[in-house]
Amino acid sequence: MSIVHIKVEKIKESDVFVEYRILCSDFNQLSRMEDFGVIRINKDEKEFIHTDDALWIKNRIYPIKLFRLPLDERKRLVERDYGDYGSGLWAIRLLKFVDECVDKNSFPEEKLLIA
Repeated sequence: MSIVHIKVEKIKESDVFVEYRILCSDFNQLSRMEDFGVIRINKDEKEFIHTDDALWIKNRIYPIKLFRLPLDERKRLVERDYGDYGSGLWAIRLLKFVDECVDKNSFPEEKLLIA
């Protein structure tokens, strides 16, 4: 059984940026897709900005940026700033999506991300 159920929907695109709305069905009893945040990918710089939504924050999901850091630094920050957070599975799956888009230079209109 999958734990992570995320849907990304493209909301804006230019020559330089693409922006996705992030939806997730993992945090309500009806398995209804709810706003989970926004991710903006810079195609040229191959970087992204992630904006957490209330659902992301309420469920104490590790920030995506942590998973771009070297392991030692990540461990230090988790211990110092995120000790009571629960999981990074959603962040890791979104980071994988961003990397796939940038590597292939392909930005789908929408995609279901399951892990």
